[in-house]
Amino acid sequence: MTGGALRFPSERIARVTFEQRLLAKVNDNAPELFKEFRGAVSGTELRLTTRVRDWDKYKNLCDSAKASETPIHAIHLTKFFLNRENSTEEIAGLVSHINDLVKYISPKVLVLHSTFGDIDTILRNYAAVLDHIPTDLILAIENLNNRGTVLFDLKGMEDFVKAIQKLPENLKICVDAAHLRIRSPETYTKDIIEFIDIAGKRLGHLHLSDRTLGGDARGEKSKKHVPCGSGMIDWSELISHINDAPEGVRATVEVKPENETAQAVASISYLKELASRISLKI
Repeated sequence: MTGGALRFPSERIARVTFEQRLLAKVNDNAPELFKEFRGAVSGTELRLTTRVRDWDKYKNLCDSAKASETPIHAIHLTKFFLNRENSTEEIAGLVSHINDLVKYISPKVLVLHSTFGDIDTILRNYAAVLDHIPTDLILAIENLNNRGTVLFDLKGMEDFVKAIQKLPENLKICVDAAHLRIRSPETYTKDIIEFIDIAGKRLGHLHLSDRTLGGDARGEKSKKHVPCGSGMIDWSELISHINDAPEGVRATVEVKPENETAQAVASISYLKELASRISLKI
């Protein structure tokens, strides 16, 4: 179904400009970056670098975001291991962490990396988490290009989306454009589009950055999260394909190292200029 229309019912489609969708990623150890993105994006995705709940730090982060008028829309959580039969402590720790964050920061989306393991076990653990967090808070599971993770390839995505239909609707997927297995440079953009199509109504968030091929056709030596426009992705095709996504779906622009603010701003400017050039309203 590569290149097909997104699976969103028309009544859920809202008119949102591409610029309004864009977020910038800010690490919790660099609150000064909030002001660097002022006016460039509608909000931010806060990346937590530790499980330690330091409320003085979080207050500083919130104050920095408010002062810069770049609200925290999403939070990228640290690793929690939900792939084991006995994950009671991990589930309790994640639930406590989430509910503390909701009280203090009030994000709309939480992003959690996908993991290795048996999909039924993983989904039981996700369900246990969802039972104890607000129903209007999206938990978006991000695809990784590590073989064996549940969202590694197109088949894994299809199996995951099919399996989560029985779980609450606030369990969704974050499609990271730089995390796909590289079949070839020519098919890479189409594969991202197919990931988005398969996610359908379960699409909850996007991560946007480019990717270079490197020295290996299979991608082992490729570079991920390079500035948009500097790699193999056809951004005109990809951005145009997002035009039916629901209003709530936002897209975080990522570059690494993440403190390279100039590269992040350049990526954001590139995407906004491209959207304007093709007169895209999404």
